[in-house]
Amino acid sequence: MTSADQVMFVWIPRTGGTSIWSAVAQARLRCQRLTSDGQQLQSDTQCFTFQHKSLEYLKADWREHRPYIFTVVRNPWDRLVSVYHHLKAGRLQRARDVAEINGKGFKRFAEWATSDSVPSLHEGGAHFMQDYVCRQTEWFTIDGKATVDFVGRFESISETWKHICQRLNVRSRLPHTNRTQHRAYWDYYDEPLRRRVGEWYAEEIDIFRYSFEGK
Repeated sequence: MTSADQVMFVWIPRTGGTSIWSAVAQARLRCQRLTSDGQQLQSDTQCFTFQHKSLEYLKADWREHRPYIFTVVRNPWDRLVSVYHHLKAGRLQRARDVAEINGKGFKRFAEWATSDSVPSLHEGGAHFMQDYVCRQTEWFTIDGKATVDFVGRFESISETWKHICQRLNVRSRLPHTNRTQHRAYWDYYDEPLRRRVGEWYAEEIDIFRYSFEGK
């Protein structure tokens, strides 16, 4: 059972989630980071996240009350570059294998990510990569409807964190953790790939008014 007084963070990969959750912990809140279905949410928890679980997956848990829900989104052209480098440098061999796509690099990875080879987040199953490359709107929709109280932007994450601090009535510094090292995202795209990624993530680009910047 959740409470309307609780705050839930929908953690979309590569949108500053590690930094936000570190700041939540530093604020000395009663918080829980649930990573498996067997874990139970404690009634006195102030802020919680089901890491890499969508609202559609969790909707049965709301019952009578639902918490205040927030999330953070990121420019999809930029996020895909960050996902690629994060997986390529990751500890899991299967992540490195997928990121490399037979050694063809980012372009091959992006073409694969924006194809029907990866199921949507709502389709379920155990496909490892759908968490990372699905459309961001899939994370916070239930039955096709956005079910979130606040959507912050990675590009202005400090302002996003100020808003969350006000909601939680805390003061805490936001660290920048788990960052990837790479060139400006636009350096990874030629025109056909830019269009392909833009068409695949068109919904979130339109909703959040993102654009492809740079040269």
